[in-house]
Amino acid sequence: MMVVRGHSFFDQEVTADIKNTRYVNCNFGRAMIGLSEFTSCVFEDCHFTNTFARGGNISQCTFINCSFEFTYMRGATILDTVFTRCTFNNTDMPSQNRDGCVFDSCEWRHVNLGGATITNEVMRDPEMLLATGDGRVYQSMNVG
Repeated sequence: MMVVRGHSFFDQEVTADIKNTRYVNCNFGRAMIGLSEFTSCVFEDCHFTNTFARGGNISQCTFINCSFEFTYMRGATILDTVFTRCTFNNTDMPSQNRDGCVFDSCEWRHVNLGGATITNEVMRDPEMLLATGDGRVYQSMNVG
């Protein structure tokens, strides 16, 4: 597996098919990620602040201690992916298709899930505050 450590993708456009790559302490702030495909990748201690991701596929990836702050992730397909100790703060995740994902000890604050299709998903020990979707509001609730 190729390792990318400490790289900044700040304000860059990322459009590629990427497989078997490990990103450690990378900055994806203000990056434009569109129609990309990430397969069997690992993201550890990465920051996605003001990141715009539209469409694309994420499959069999792992996100560990990543932060998604003011991130817009519309229309992505996310399959069999694990998120561990990640923070989603003021994040828009509408119209996503997610299947087989696991969110372990993640924090959700002011997250929009409207129009998302979510199946076979597991949330272990989450902390949720104002996660919205399809007209429902969850406040300070622990689902796991």
